[in-house]
Amino acid sequence: MEKKPVEWKRLLNVHDNDQSQVIESLLASENIPVLRKEQGTGNYLRIYMGSSLTGVDIYVPDSCYQQALELLTGDDEYLPSSASEAIDVYQPDFIKRKKTARMIIAITIIAPVIIGLIYIIVSNLLNLFHLL
Repeated sequence: MEKKPVEWKRLLNVHDNDQSQVIESLLASENIPVLRKEQGTGNYLRIYMGSSLTGVDIYVPDSCYQQALELLTGDDEYLPSSASEAIDVYQPDFIKRKKTARMIIAITIIAPVIIGLIYIIVSNLLNLFHLL
């Protein structure tokens, strides 16, 4: 008999490895299997820089998703109080860091191009008027 493949569903994204381990151990205490994934180059960045801009996605089997949400949205004061907060509990900080990183990369790449274009335009205008 063939085993049916497990369907995994994304539960939430956490900022770092420590937060991931806390959530994983909480889920493991209720015998809920956990799969963790890092988006894009997250694994390489964690090895090279010690942290990742993408955070860690935590997945649970589709059959355990509701149980995991109920566990995370319990009455404990340190856990989120609603399902939507549980899914996006660490997203705002993550999104700010990701936008900042994108802005730095954009400025680093675009600024020299704009300066070069301005230099070319000005030097061509000066050559046109024989001022150079």
